[in-house]
Amino acid sequence: MTMSLREAGDLKQLEEMSALVQAWLAGDPLLTGAQAELARCLAGPRQGASEGAVEIAPAWAKEDWVADWSARVLADQPDAAACDLVKKQIAALCSGAAEVVVTGQQPGLLGGPLYTLLKVATTVALARHRSAVGRPTVALFWCGDDDDDLDEALAPVIYDPARGTLLLGERSAISGGEDPADPRPRSDVMIGSLLAEEVEAGAALWLNEQAQRNPLAADLAQLWRESLAAGLSWGRLQRRALARVFAGSGLLMVSGNDAGLHALAAPLYRRIWTERGRWSAAVREGGEELRRGAFHAQIRATAAEQFLRRSDGDRRVAVAMAADAVMPPAEQLRPGVACRAAVQDWLLRPAAVVVGPAEVAYLKQLEAAYAAFDIPRPPLVPRLFGQLVPANFSAPDPDGPNADTIDDAVTAAAQGVVTRSGDALGEALVTVAGTEPERARRLAAAQSARWLRGISSLLKQEQQRAREQSRPRWPAWVAPAGVRQERALATHCATALWGAELVDAVLAAAERHLTAGSEGRWQHYQIVVPEP
Repeated sequence: MTMSLREAGDLKQLEEMSALVQAWLAGDPLLTGAQAELARCLAGPRQGASEGAVEIAPAWAKEDWVADWSARVLADQPDAAACDLVKKQIAALCSGAAEVVVTGQQPGLLGGPLYTLLKVATTVALARHRSAVGRPTVALFWCGDDDDDLDEALAPVIYDPARGTLLLGERSAISGGEDPADPRPRSDVMIGSLLAEEVEAGAALWLNEQAQRNPLAADLAQLWRESLAAGLSWGRLQRRALARVFAGSGLLMVSGNDAGLHALAAPLYRRIWTERGRWSAAVREGGEELRRGAFHAQIRATAAEQFLRRSDGDRRVAVAMAADAVMPPAEQLRPGVACRAAVQDWLLRPAAVVVGPAEVAYLKQLEAAYAAFDIPRPPLVPRLFGQLVPANFSAPDPDGPNADTIDDAVTAAAQGVVTRSGDALGEALVTVAGTEPERARRLAAAQSARWLRGISSLLKQEQQRAREQSRPRWPAWVAPAGVRQERALATHCATALWGAELVDAVLAAAERHLTAGSEGRWQHYQIVVPEP
């Protein structure tokens, strides 16, 4: 199987990039540009490190938790070699000999949208790059299995090549009526707590059909069968699948629903709780700073005020935060959007966090809260932007006609038609209708303006229709249901269809992405793959 990589254009030109993200990629000093943040990540150990060692993060300093967590991580590894490498990575973190770079995502159908693969690949590539230049670094994935957005988790689609169609996730099995014994709605269930068989049974059948394609597809099919039969949670299945796909990388994973991990954050939780009004005010001030810079705040006022949740069995419920309220035990707390990143960064002390465009804005808004509470804010590094395409897929020709020149041609053609017709109308008004010349000119001009709008619209519609008819009919997996591929196609749909070669190609693209980004050339890439 042969795959190739090509640049497909400037990342800032993608339609989904907000003004803030475009400014960040362009190096706006108000936001500390992406190139500068990557440079800070690559510059060296954190401040205060000496003699080649780094400060041991709170998560790695607690031996009891590390022992329990390590056992779970090792149990999820695909083979003995992966276990040996993970043991070395954990030992390096606990001794202060290495740091982590982090990314995260909630569980989703077949691993969630393709950008999950791109985020993890970027994190692995960044850890390798730092390690290669003498700054030992481990890639770590924070599995957001305490999230409760089931609609988002089931949004990814599967492309089925045998049927030539897209398959959608089913939530009917878990969205029925309320349980009479437990009248609380299931909308607040933490998705990582759902049994994998509740949401992945259809995906398991599809993987079984793909098992003969390549060794990775066979391993994933077996992993799904075993996980469903063993009654594993959706979050556990997510982590086990990533461990298999990135076997040999030393990728570590933590669960966002790990009570022991949140217990370690008790000092931070107590401080934020004691000064929760000041935290909320700092988050709101961060939003105001963005507005003053002509950007938009991303964290709503209600989220800034109600920024903690509590674990109640498999549910995430609101925490009373009135002035006289008592903080729940730290192991029960689960952070909301206005403080989740701070808890992660306080616990792990990452050398960088790999983020997508949707995360940049709210993380920038949190900078004021980080500063107010003296929490070190790690550099933010853009994830890889990539698209899988067939060999005959062509990016727009940068030297070909663009929208402006096309619009100019339409306008000129319409104007030529209208000018001739307007002149003829003016003459007919005078000679046939007996209209005074000046009035005839005004009437002809008004009618010509209406004609110009109508004829221009007609020409544009026909031009677009002709372009659509001549455009190749790309397979459904290129832009599933008209949605950008990395936001729609399921991660392990792609890894099963194209195997380990795809993983290697994505890692190579991530390395190129970081190299170009260090020069300020943030690009999006096309990975050319064979038809599945």
